[in-house]
Amino acid sequence: MTDPVNLLARRPRGVTADDAPTVDAEVQLCAFFVGNEEYVLDIMRVEEILPPQRVIP
Repeated sequence: MTDPVNLLARRPRGVTADDAPTVDAEVQLCAFFVGNEEYVLDIMRVEEILPPQRVIP
């Protein structure tokens, strides 16, 4: 379980204490790969999901 005090100490700039999730909060994430790197972000930050594009050498 995440310690809420530690979570608040690590919050990004511009995020207030009211924005920080509580211990019981449900978090929805969007995960994707770019090459070998995996990225995860809050689903509410996703504006559009595009279908995979064909790579032309």
